[in-house]
Amino acid sequence: MFMGTFIFSLLLNLCLSSYVTYRLAQKERMNFTTLLKDLRHVVFPMVCPGCARYPQAQSTLFCKKCQDELSYSHTGLVPTKNRMVSLFDDQYAIEHAVALYAMDTDSRIEHCIRELKYNHRPEIGVGLGQLFAQRYQDFLRKTNIDCLIPVPLHKEKFIFRGYNQSNEICKGISSLTGIPVSTDTIARTKKTKTQTGKSKSHRLLSMNQAFKLKSEKGLTGAHILLIDDVITTGATLKGCIGVLQNIENIKISVACIALPVE
Repeated sequence: MFMGTFIFSLLLNLCLSSYVTYRLAQKERMNFTTLLKDLRHVVFPMVCPGCARYPQAQSTLFCKKCQDELSYSHTGLVPTKNRMVSLFDDQYAIEHAVALYAMDTDSRIEHCIRELKYNHRPEIGVGLGQLFAQRYQDFLRKTNIDCLIPVPLHKEKFIFRGYNQSNEICKGISSLTGIPVSTDTIARTKKTKTQTGKSKSHRLLSMNQAFKLKSEKGLTGAHILLIDDVITTGATLKGCIGVLQNIENIKISVACIALPVE
């Protein structure tokens, strides 16, 4: 009995030590909620983020069944003229717009995005970013993207979640392409409620003056790729574009992992 308790205590201490080391290496804020969620993955191995039932494949993010059921977005066929581009009028001029997957209600990719955002699985964002980089390697090369900019979270939401899912996606893209990520260019200054279910006009009004330009260092004349996990009406990205346009001669393209089907 004593030996069993000793071994359990030793394993728990090793887990906690590894967790703290990882957090310090990642320079991420530690909190109790984050700790519990991370320790859950020690006890329960990672599962496929699309179905949460089958063991996650070793060589990819999704299990074989989910891979077969995922639908790629057609936006990459004509990145300069597609449904995503049409979300942005002349006031928010962009160069290109692409999405990785088409997202239907209760689909595999919708489940995956929920896992990424609400079940403390930042590694999903990195994996999705790598899948994006693989799918759009020619696009990223031909368009000469200079910098990846994730849509920022408000600091309170960042503290609660422990990470910015859009930044994790950027990390994944950068890991395969070498394109640098900038998290110091724009900041979210206004805390907004979830935009799910809101009308297009309500979303745009909510995002008005929600962002500020922190630094334009090295971005004069650059071509940046603004990245979010999901784009619905484009209101959040318009808020970001509105401040990024203050950078001289900047070119802006946008990308996301999931674009809801019409």
